[in-house]
Formats: sequence, structure tokens, C-alpha cells
Amino acid sequence: TQDVQVVIERAIPIQLIVDGVTVEARTNADTVDGVLSEMNAPLFGLDYVIPDGQTPIIENMTIEIVRVTEEVVSETEIIPYEVTYQSDASMNLDQKATIQAGQNGTQEIRTRIRYENGIEMDRTPDSTTMTQAPVNEVIAYGTNIILNTIDTPEGPREYWRTFRVYAT
Repeated sequence: TQDVQVVIERAIPIQLIVDGVTVEARTNADTVDGVLSEMNAPLFGLDYVIPDGQTPIIENMTIEIVRVTEEVVSETEIIPYEVTYQSDASMNLDQKATIQAGQNGTQEIRTRIRYENGIEMDRTPDSTTMTQAPVNEVIAYGTNIILNTIDTPEGPREYWRTFRVYAT
């Protein structure tokens, strides 16, 4: 008939990779986002597409949908206690006594793990929470000097500490 115009738009061949499967398809979409819409292949959550969604379509183009998931893993870590020393004037010199026993503490470390297409890509520390504080061990040492006397051939001698030594 007269004044009829026929326009033929040929579909462009592309490859769409999604969830590890390659699909050979044809599209009339102008952009990558248009292809996803046309192919009913939506992005969920953190998913993204390579190339970018605004990229114009060219013949035999490969479009990949990368599925992204995250998980948070908790680990318990031991916090070692410290040993502290304090002087005690009521105890004799060179004596030691444990005033308080030490106890390790614990902390929970949460790590966010990012997976792209099921492959671990990144580990990021999320938070650290101390679940039990460590209790330091306290050891008292004596500072009280007591003079002792010993009789020697030269007369009495006063001393406050004895040592056992091996000399050559």
C-alpha cells in the first residue's frame, strides 16, 4: 500500500553469563540495563553487572551478572592476663606470695566475608566485643629487711640476706 514504511531492526547477538551459565541470546535493547530487563535477569542486593548498566550494546558483547553475598562470622579469641608485682612492707625480703590469681579473658571478633559468584573476595573486621575481661595476676614481694646475727670467730656479724653461690 501507499505511504507504508517498514522498519526492520535486527536483534544484536550477545552472551549473558549468570550464575555460572552462559546464555547465547539476541536483544533489541540499547543498554546493558535494557538487556537485563528484556531477559528478566534482575540484580538482587549487592549484585552488579559487568560492564556497567549504562553501557551501550554492541554485537557479540559479553555481559556478566556477578552475584554478591555476604556473611558475618564470629570467632572467640582469648585475651591473656598480665602479671603485676606490688611491694608489701609486711613481708620479709625475698618472699613472694600470689595475692590474686590471673584469669584469661575472651573477646568476640565479628568478620564480614564477601563472596562474588561463590568465591571469597574480601574479609573485613566488623566489630570486636569483649565478652569477659581478663583478671591480672597480682604477686606481692616483701621489702621488709630483717637483720639476723651470726657468731663468727671475729665476733657477731649482722646480715639481712644469704646467697648460695658456686665460685671458681
